[in-house]
Amino acid sequence: MSKTDFVLRDRENRSRFIEKLCSVYNTIVVVKANIPGSEKNSYLSYLLVNVFLGVLKKHNFKLLRKIRSLDGPYSIFTTNQDSSIVKEEMIRTEDCHPLGRFIDIDVYSKDYRHNRSIQRKCFICDRDAFLCIKEQKHSIQELKCFVELKVLDYYEHIVFAMIDKSIMNELNLEPKFGLVTPSSQGTHPDMSYDLMVKAKNVIKPYFLRMFYKSIKADEDFKDVVLDLKKLGIEAEKAMLLATNNINAYKGLIFNLGLFVCAFAKKLTSFSDENIFDYTKILAKLILEDGNHEFDTFGDFAYSKYGVKGAKGEALSGFNTVQNSLKIDLHNSHFSKLQVLIYFIVNVEDTNFLKRSISFDNYLNVKKMFANVNILNQNDIRELDSYCIKNNLTFGGSADLLVVRFFLEEIKEFFWIID
Repeated sequence: MSKTDFVLRDRENRSRFIEKLCSVYNTIVVVKANIPGSEKNSYLSYLLVNVFLGVLKKHNFKLLRKIRSLDGPYSIFTTNQDSSIVKEEMIRTEDCHPLGRFIDIDVYSKDYRHNRSIQRKCFICDRDAFLCIKEQKHSIQELKCFVELKVLDYYEHIVFAMIDKSIMNELNLEPKFGLVTPSSQGTHPDMSYDLMVKAKNVIKPYFLRMFYKSIKADEDFKDVVLDLKKLGIEAEKAMLLATNNINAYKGLIFNLGLFVCAFAKKLTSFSDENIFDYTKILAKLILEDGNHEFDTFGDFAYSKYGVKGAKGEALSGFNTVQNSLKIDLHNSHFSKLQVLIYFIVNVEDTNFLKRSISFDNYLNVKKMFANVNILNQNDIRELDSYCIKNNLTFGGSADLLVVRFFLEEIKEFFWIID
C-alpha cells in the first residue's frame, strides 16, 4: 500500500468510529487541523489541535479520545447539547478565533453530519477557498508558510504572556519570608523589585527561543539539548549583564526553562509522556555531563547532608511540584502563600541551607514553617520578620512557585494537564 492508501484507510477508520459513537452519544465533535499539503502529521497540526482542545474545554465538552493517524491528529468530544446549536457555536469559534481558519470542527449526530451553510475563505486572499483550490492560485508551500507564520505568532504572544504572568505572580506576592517583594528587598540588599522586573524582561525572550527549539525536537530532546544548554547560558549572561552581575534568576532559567521545553514537546504530540516525564528526560541530558553548576555549595551540601537541591528536584521529575498539585492554587493570596510554604517545608533548597548556618537550624526553620497558622496574618508577619532578621531566603522555593504558576497557566489555556 502507498502512503495515500494508508491515509485513506485512516480516514475510513475515523468515519466508522464516529458512526459507532453516534449510536451511543447525542452529539459528537471532532477537531482536526486544516493543513494544506499531503503531510498532515507535522508539528503544526499538533499545535493547532492542542489550541482548540483548550478552546473546547471551556465549552464543557467531554474529551473522549485523542488519536494519532496518518491523516493527522484529531480529538473527539461528546456533549448532550443539541447538535445544531453546537454546530453554530463551532462555526463561530472557527470564524472568530485567530487560528480558526486552520482548524476543522465537525459536528455529528445520529445519521447526520452538520455542514456549513457559508463556505470558508482562503487563508491568504480571503476569496472563496474552493475557487482558489480549483484555480491553484496559491502553491502548497506558500499556504504552509502562511499557516506556520500565523500559528507561531499566536504562540509567541500566548507563551510570552504565560511566562510573564507566572514570574510576576511570584514577585508580587508579599510578605515572602526574606525574598524580594514590591515593598521590600527582604534579605537581598543587592536586589530590588525593579531589578527583578528588569531581569525578568531580559530572560523572557530566551524562554521563547527554548520553546521554538523544543516544538521541533525529537521525543528525547537529544537533537536539541546542546542548543538548549547554549540558550540557558546566553540567558544567564544577558541577565548578569543587565543586573551588574547580580544573580536574580539563574535558578529560574534552569527550572522554568525545563518546563517551557516540556510544555512545547507536549503540545506537539499526543504522547503518553506527561510534562513532568519530559522535564526528567531533559534534566538528565543537561546534567549528565556534570558541567551545569548552580553554585559550588551544592556539591558540599549533597556530600555532607545528602541535600540534593535543584538538581535532585529536576532529576526526580520535580516530585515536589507534582505533589504540590494536590493544593488548589486559585490565585488567592492565601493559596499562593500555602503553596510557597509547602515548598519551603518540602524542597531541598541549598540556598536556604547556606543561609541557615547549621543543618540543625535549617531543619528547625522548616518545622517553624510546617507549624505556622497560614490563616493568622500576625503569625505570617512574625515569621517574615524572623526570616529577615536571621538573613534567611528561599530562592529554590520561589523558583518552583513560578513553575507552579506556569502550570496553572497551562491548565487554563490547554487540555494537556489532567
